[in-house]
Amino acid sequence: MKFRKKILVYTYLIFLCLSFTFCTWISSAQDSTEEDDVTSATFMEEAGKTDPEYRSAREFMNRKQWSPAAEKLRTLVSRHPDSAGYWNDLGICLMKLGKDNEAEQAFLKALKTDPGYFRAPFNLGILKSNRKKPEEAEKAYRTALELNPNFPEGYYNLGLFYQRRGKLQDAQKCYVKTLVLSRSARFFKADHNLGLLAAGRADWKEAIRHYREAIRKNPAFEPAYLNQGVAYVEVGDFDSAQTAYERASKLNPKDYQVSWNQGLLALKRQNRPAADAFFRKTLELNPTYSPAAFNLGLSDFRSEKYTEAEEWFQKALTMKADYTACRYNLGLTQLKAGKSKEAVATFQKVVIAEPENESAWINLAIAWSEQKNYSQALAAIQKAFEINPGNAKTIVYMARYLRKLGREAEVEPLYLKAEKAGARDPEIFKTLGQHFLHLNQDKKAADYYSKALTLEPNAVLFFNLGLVYRRLKQNPEAAKAFSDSAHLDPKLARAWKMLGLTLLDIDRHQEAAEALEKAVALEPDPKVFFNIGLAYRGSEEYEKAAGAYEEAIRLDPKYIKALVNLGYARIALKEYNKAGEAFHKALALKPDYKNAKEGLAEATRAKADKTP
Repeated sequence: MKFRKKILVYTYLIFLCLSFTFCTWISSAQDSTEEDDVTSATFMEEAGKTDPEYRSAREFMNRKQWSPAAEKLRTLVSRHPDSAGYWNDLGICLMKLGKDNEAEQAFLKALKTDPGYFRAPFNLGILKSNRKKPEEAEKAYRTALELNPNFPEGYYNLGLFYQRRGKLQDAQKCYVKTLVLSRSARFFKADHNLGLLAAGRADWKEAIRHYREAIRKNPAFEPAYLNQGVAYVEVGDFDSAQTAYERASKLNPKDYQVSWNQGLLALKRQNRPAADAFFRKTLELNPTYSPAAFNLGLSDFRSEKYTEAEEWFQKALTMKADYTACRYNLGLTQLKAGKSKEAVATFQKVVIAEPENESAWINLAIAWSEQKNYSQALAAIQKAFEINPGNAKTIVYMARYLRKLGREAEVEPLYLKAEKAGARDPEIFKTLGQHFLHLNQDKKAADYYSKALTLEPNAVLFFNLGLVYRRLKQNPEAAKAFSDSAHLDPKLARAWKMLGLTLLDIDRHQEAAEALEKAVALEPDPKVFFNIGLAYRGSEEYEKAAGAYEEAIRLDPKYIKALVNLGYARIALKEYNKAGEAFHKALALKPDYKNAKEGLAEATRAKADKTP
């Protein structure tokens, strides 16, 4: 019996893409619009009226022309060295220009000039965060909030700081505090980031609520629609997800994450052509986005377009060389395409990247075995066994390769171990059945085939069970197995044939004839027609028997046994001349054929007795 190869498909989650859009508030004197910031606001209003230089600097800042703005502010701080607002805005311009050391000094000058000027430590916190100095950044933010506990921008940026560093509960508290202090629509991103935090906890309904609030405050904020769509997918509301994605796409047609997630939604809806179209669009928008190429490869793999699948997987790997999931599926594709040599090289790279990837070791073993290198196959499967000693299929593969290497004594204990490890796996029982059949232990083979079939009915396996029962001389059980095989697969001619022969052996002639008639309707065979003749002869339907023998002879004119049996059928029908003709034809083929001679003599006597 041939051991059927099974390629394991390693499942990788196709991930949803959340759009993490953060906003860092940079606080300058002119940003003061809240009632709690009266001192700075008053200063700005007065400074703007009395100092055209400052007004000019602010205009440059508003246009993000940082160099001329910085020059103006340098002039202003030289004239007004005690102005905390001027020093603060100069620090902002220098920070934007990448002159971090000078920016830090400017913020410190602002704080020294006015120890209560909370904006300076706030912007210093931004600077320290950008310079990857988290402890100093947090200290600066906290100083700003101590100076002004009602500063919503401060809580927002501190929340963002915590979120980026994985302190999610602290981040949530800060965002909530931001929204408590200010109902202004400009803090819509606090709502959005609360949605992201809820999504991170898989609290999708809460995430939807926050995204909805962000959208209410800013209907043009595309990431909120995108992430809302992701959340709707997670709660199974596909229609709302589609609407959200469509709005996101309308706001930002060039956002490849939108088309990517639209593709994933199409997959959820079992619409693979639409999914593929979205993934192709994703690659048009971002030609280096490897997951899109990977998913197009998966699509072709499932459609058995292995050449196209291999091309997509290779393309994804050129975009991201360490994309192990993609490389794994490339190996599966190469195995399916019969490229075992390439598959070996691919899976070897996978196990180097992921030494604990059990499935990769198993498929590496399969690839080696395809090249008939059973020593390497055994070494690979032993690695898989080390990772997971309880995987029954791994044990089965190990036993198979040991047998190929002639180490027969080690095989049976492994199969029995596999049975214990995977007692409810039909593949294990089937393999054990094959093993004991190989050893001519038919009773054990039949027991294991029966166990496999209890779990997973299969026409071919029922057929094999029938063969085992025939070897055991258990014809009623054999007939039942062949019948189950034939009814599971009515086009399996050999099942109908063996059912007919078995029924013939236990003298169920009419049923035997019916089964054999179905066999020859699928595959005309002179020997099967001969046995149909025997079945009809057994039920004394000699005309039908003769017809079956004649059909056998038509297919094989030299079929001597069919000729002889046709002769006896004609004798039974008292057609002695026709009987004689059949016996003469048999003797022409084999002059010393005893049965033909005896039949001819009987036909001759019967004819003579009939003659008056």
